[in-house]
Amino acid sequence: DGELVQLHGLVRDITREKSAYRALMESEQTFRQFFENAYEAIVVIDQATCGITDYNRNALALFKLSGAEILNRTIASLSPAMQPTGEQSEQKAAELTGSVTGIQHSFAEWMFEDKSGNCIPCELRITGMVINGKQLVRISIVDITDRKTSEQKLKAQQKFYSSLMENIN
Repeated sequence: DGELVQLHGLVRDITREKSAYRALMESEQTFRQFFENAYEAIVVIDQATCGITDYNRNALALFKLSGAEILNRTIASLSPAMQPTGEQSEQKAAELTGSVTGIQHSFAEWMFEDKSGNCIPCELRITGMVINGKQLVRISIVDITDRKTSEQKLKAQQKFYSSLMENIN
């Protein structure tokens, strides 16, 4: 006759789970904002494959690449064959990123090339991280073209004044 005789149900308070989920999403959004809006270019490399797995918009601007073009590229593939020190980029990049274990930090100067083949002197800050059992390498990249140009001008001026002083004596 369609009359409800009995109703069974379960009620569970999920306020904590919802709050934790909301806090996690806010934390992820905050992290992503710091990452995307950082002054420097940032790439994340999977140490096992040496390929770029994540990047920020400044990395795309620095290399003049699209997101699809930069994914899975390596540091060596974004560099001239040889570094200014005379070292092969591929070998040196493997040393820089392959030697990072656990949570470790290092620093280096590096020469990159953009999509057009223009050389870009940069400063690298390299940080190792283990996330979900994967060894990742986060590289912050700062274009130091202006600084290198100023250094060259200063050296030329010093050479000029040194030459003047020698001629005066």
